[in-house]
Amino acid sequence: MKKFLVVLVALVLLGVLFLPKPYFAIASLIVFVALGGWEWGRLVALDDPIRIFFVVALLIVSAFFYWQVDLQAAVIMLGVLGWIVALVLLGTYK
Repeated sequence: MKKFLVVLVALVLLGVLFLPKPYFAIASLIVFVALGGWEWGRLVALDDPIRIFFVVALLIVSAFFYWQVDLQAAVIMLGVLGWIVALVLLGTYK
């Protein structure tokens, strides 16, 4: 486990220091969206085949919005609006 962490830390440092910004953004998108989708799938108790499909669908949609520059501001605003709604719902939960 220790060797795995050392390799992982080294890969992250190399990526941060030497990857150009677009490639680092793509690598970060893949890692964070895939891990987030996998954890969310576990949280809502999706079976493994459905969870894998969900993660792949999230990655495809994320890649689409990454390359659609015209839609990026709208997607960010929808994300912010979604977080505001979630916070309001959490604040009113009894």
